[in-house]
Amino acid sequence: MLVLQGLAIENLLKALIAKNHGAGWDDRTFPDKLKTHDLGTLVDHTGIRLSVDDRLFVEELSAFVAWLGRYPSSIKPSDMRIGVLGRTEDLPIFARIFNTLHDALGLRPLGADE
Repeated sequence: MLVLQGLAIENLLKALIAKNHGAGWDDRTFPDKLKTHDLGTLVDHTGIRLSVDDRLFVEELSAFVAWLGRYPSSIKPSDMRIGVLGRTEDLPIFARIFNTLHDALGLRPLGADE
């Protein structure tokens, strides 16, 4: 579940960075700001302020995104650490971060009629 939460947060962060940047990126190259799976770095690029607990949770999700969601293994032993395995207590933290990013993108509320 943490991999999916991390991927959702990563995609929302990257969408917000793209939205905030506006037009002007070269269509032939992928912007350097988006060439990372480090969710803390992506949060920094958005200008969104997270609480200390939310920031810690996002940083923990980065390991899951990188090593369980994107790559089979690291080439550096220091990157092979996986923090806390999922806890149901973290669901409200995920929901709070997700909703913050969702709202920042100006998207319709989830479940709203077309």
